[in-house]
Amino acid sequence: AVNATKDVLFSGLFVLTLLVIIRNTQLRLKKKDTEILYREELFSNLSVNVRDVFLMLDAKDLRVDYVSPNIEKLIGVSEAAARENIHAIDHLVKDDTTVLILDQLADIQPGQQGEWDREYIHQKTGQMHWFHVVAMCSVIQDEKKYILVLSDRTRDKQIHMALEEAVNAAQNANRAKSTFLSSMSHD
Repeated sequence: AVNATKDVLFSGLFVLTLLVIIRNTQLRLKKKDTEILYREELFSNLSVNVRDVFLMLDAKDLRVDYVSPNIEKLIGVSEAAARENIHAIDHLVKDDTTVLILDQLADIQPGQQGEWDREYIHQKTGQMHWFHVVAMCSVIQDEKKYILVLSDRTRDKQIHMALEEAVNAAQNANRAKSTFLSSMSHD
């Protein structure tokens, strides 16, 4: 009878321990699921509202695994078109002699990145947009991936060009003033 009581007590303790472990595991999984949900929501909101296009490509065939939904607003190419043919984006470059970014990805190894500045013609508006492109290589679940971030720098470029024009205008005005004063002093 004593052995039977010990066995029942041991079995009860074992079941109780097992239930505590299961409950703790469930709580940890729920916390991880919540973290993932929060990250997805954060990334989703960021990728729609920032002036950056995010892409993830499979390194083997450049298949698009992910494209941010703001691509159409910033480049004029729909998500579906980008997924169908990623090369459509590379061919929006203003200058036909520019080396295409997709042709240079194979040189980037895991942990490395490449950076380029490109002028793209917005497919729908025909307007020129300047982008800073960063391409990174990662290995995710034993698969090599390229992560591309196309950052719209059009506003910065326009401000820079306006400042250059203002400086040139000021320099021209200064030269004209100097010429005028010089000719006045000779008269």
